[in-house]
Amino acid sequence: MRNIGRDVRYKNYSSTAQPFLSSAIDEFKIDGSALFEYSSPEGMNAMFQFAYQERDETHSLQPSDSVSTSAFASLSEVEERKNNNSRRTSLMFSVSTGVTASDSIDFSGSTSILRYDTPSPQNTDERDELRDLLGLSYFPPVLTVFFRCGHSSR
Repeated sequence: MRNIGRDVRYKNYSSTAQPFLSSAIDEFKIDGSALFEYSSPEGMNAMFQFAYQERDETHSLQPSDSVSTSAFASLSEVEERKNNNSRRTSLMFSVSTGVTASDSIDFSGSTSILRYDTPSPQNTDERDELRDLLGLSYFPPVLTVFFRCGHSSR
């Protein structure tokens, strides 16, 4: 959990100026991953990894006597539009094996999906992104092929 605060030291009490209020951002993060590796006596190596990340961000204003209740409610609504939640799930793998004593082949890939949501009905910045990557390599490096695919939706 991380809290970020912005305090305003010098306040402008002029009625024509937009009031600056102290704000706070509360951020909650979860990160985790699991990695599995296997090596065979014949020289084959395999790796599989699963990762998950989540972040929840909440914005708020600190009350002030220098701002009317209706102005504070309006400014608070603007600040709350910034609230967001994002989740990323990733899978990665790699398999390599020797073809000859000096040559090897490697096949790897990954896929990742990002889900980004904003709870405020006034904020329509919501999207899902899918990214895929597949690779095939032959060592010594005579052939390397990569396939990339990505998709975003709003």
